[in-house]
Amino acid sequence: MTQLNPRRALLSVARNLNCFLPTTAITSVLRQQNVNRLVTGLFCSLAFVISGVVAEGQQVVTNGRFTNVYVYQPTFAGESWDDHLKAARSQGDQFSREKIDAFTDTLMGPDASSYFDFLHQYWGVNEPQFFGSGFATADCVSAALHDGKNLGNNITLIQWDTVRSLANCHPSGLDPSPQVTLIFSPDIKVANIPNPPIGTAGDMCTTSPDKAWHAWGLNMPNFIALPTDPNCSPTFDNFTINFSHEIVETLTDPGGFGQGGVLTDPTNVGGNEIGDKCKNQSIKWGSYSLQQYWSNNTNACEPRVLRPPTSSAERDWLDTSGIPLQRFKGNQRDLPIKVYPANVGSPAKSLRMIISTGNDNLRGDGDNCDVTINLSDGRTISLPNVNQGQTWDNWTTHSFDVPIPATGVKGGDITEITLHTVKGGFDLTKSPDNWNVQRVQLKATLGSARIPTPRSLPSTTVTVTVNQVGSRIAMGPRIPGMPASSAVYGMIRINGSEFEKSPLSQSMLYDLGTIPIQIEVWQDLPDVRGSGNPRDPNNPGGRGVHNAKATLRTLNIDYNLKTHTFTVRGESGSAMPGKAGVEFAFPGDSTHPGIAFTITDQPGTR
Repeated sequence: MTQLNPRRALLSVARNLNCFLPTTAITSVLRQQNVNRLVTGLFCSLAFVISGVVAEGQQVVTNGRFTNVYVYQPTFAGESWDDHLKAARSQGDQFSREKIDAFTDTLMGPDASSYFDFLHQYWGVNEPQFFGSGFATADCVSAALHDGKNLGNNITLIQWDTVRSLANCHPSGLDPSPQVTLIFSPDIKVANIPNPPIGTAGDMCTTSPDKAWHAWGLNMPNFIALPTDPNCSPTFDNFTINFSHEIVETLTDPGGFGQGGVLTDPTNVGGNEIGDKCKNQSIKWGSYSLQQYWSNNTNACEPRVLRPPTSSAERDWLDTSGIPLQRFKGNQRDLPIKVYPANVGSPAKSLRMIISTGNDNLRGDGDNCDVTINLSDGRTISLPNVNQGQTWDNWTTHSFDVPIPATGVKGGDITEITLHTVKGGFDLTKSPDNWNVQRVQLKATLGSARIPTPRSLPSTTVTVTVNQVGSRIAMGPRIPGMPASSAVYGMIRINGSEFEKSPLSQSMLYDLGTIPIQIEVWQDLPDVRGSGNPRDPNNPGGRGVHNAKATLRTLNIDYNLKTHTFTVRGESGSAMPGKAGVEFAFPGDSTHPGIAFTITDQPGTR
């Protein structure tokens, strides 16, 4: 729900002027002229402000760029967010920075695009990006708490306008991302917003049905107020539902002029946005729960089917962020980052580094970025000019491969990574470049300690398991014409498109590339006689059918034995429903999002 809308306050002023002006008695021409000038000036000023509000409150956010900002006041010096949450609420360990960031990163990662697919209908909204997280500065938090109301027991209630100020509280040059999620510790209570936004309100979590809200203001980021108070989020599932609700509404109605705003719902601005229409309707996505949202195209709450999050073959060896992590300026040209051991002893087959900029770009053209990677044995990997002289724009993410030395790199070998900004040559026409780094990541794809890799395909079994759907048992595949141990239900569903190799597997398939697999799925049909049903594809003419088996579709699969991923090539469509209850869907587009089998690598021998 959009809870902050300066436009409402302005309209309220306009209404008051409307009510006042007709009742004003004008007794002289001079007074009339003076009042007219005053009124004209007031309305011109009002129109100017409204035009600015409309310009700032964009209709939608087509390319969202989010950061998480954690807001808390340590109980003692050095207390971390994680320790603070453990002491402040039950299940506090579930609300660690790592877990909240992992959810946000997964939600806004490339494998989550199906969740945001239905947003594109609203003026071209795309999947957002996550640029990491950081903490509100101590000065900003202290100022916010000073403005708040002390409720006793170290609990403070802060009003909506204080939250708005907090969203844009930052030192000079360290501007926040265009979209900000303010995540409040349980001891900082967040008030709901009065409508119109004048005066004060009570604690949102205990005095209203709302559990979070999103807002905006002039010359500041779109922001979300997201409490971790148990009254708003008794569990982490509730938290992720509230979070995803506000994300989709921030994208589609950031300032009251988008879907659910003044243009589409003028009688209930901000109170009937796409998340509000599907309130209390959620969907499981792997281990996470997400809010469904309204789709005009399907006239329903979407998504109804989601691909589970996939487990990447890459491992995180470094993931650090800040708001920003570093501002390069003046003589401050180096950013050393400590790398803690991970996957110790496991050899890396490949390394990839990712650098995300913040609110100031890297100019390039002489002002470039060098990277030095230090290893525990004294070796270094030098990567000069990783931006290749190109400009890295504000709020962009850049990935590049890291060459592995001939002697190899194992988990735990890398101890430090340093980013160094190279000053451009002497040029009177340009000043030295300042730029912000928001997030730095290092990802490793691991090899195997087992050797050697066989040259020929080893003896192994690839099994396709069809999940049970409905009341009948699902099995498959099996050889056409052979008796079935039990009936095959007509609808199948794939649970994911990527999976881990079983740790018990000895088949050593990790380096053998891609093999083609063809799978036929069919259904045992009951005996049929009678006049027939023209909609039944298995009995179009009403002829008697005995011991029939109907092949529904053929799937052609490219299965990568190295990465344990697969792609499916086949028809996108559904079989007509017949007397056997045939209902079959293939992947391919948003109309057929289901997908139907799991491939597992069975233990074998070399």
